[in-house]
Amino acid sequence: MSIVGKIKELCDNAGTTIAAVERELDLGKGLIRTWDRGSPRYENIRKVADYFGVGVEEITGEDSNDMAKAQNNTERRLLLLARKAMDIPDQQRESIIEMFEKTIDVYLNAKGVKGDD
Repeated sequence: MSIVGKIKELCDNAGTTIAAVERELDLGKGLIRTWDRGSPRYENIRKVADYFGVGVEEITGEDSNDMAKAQNNTERRLLLLARKAMDIPDQQRESIIEMFEKTIDVYLNAKGVKGDD
């Protein structure tokens, strides 16, 4: 189930709406519904999880050990992206990964940093 789908389910069970949760948590109007198309900030997912009294992993489908091992927000966001990528067909997912790797390599090269080969 998608992140938004899980939050919708939590809202239904709590007798509230996504819009009400966004207002209560001072999140932007319509922000939660964008989370299936983009990379949500870990802090915002944490706010929603805390609001419902559940773990982040229940919303994201992530293994809590993976999220706990993440050393910073960048790693958490990359883990969330990796989880979302599992819904993409294999061939397209592989193409996206290759593009991402090339982008990182180009950036590192431009900065004069040798990446892992």
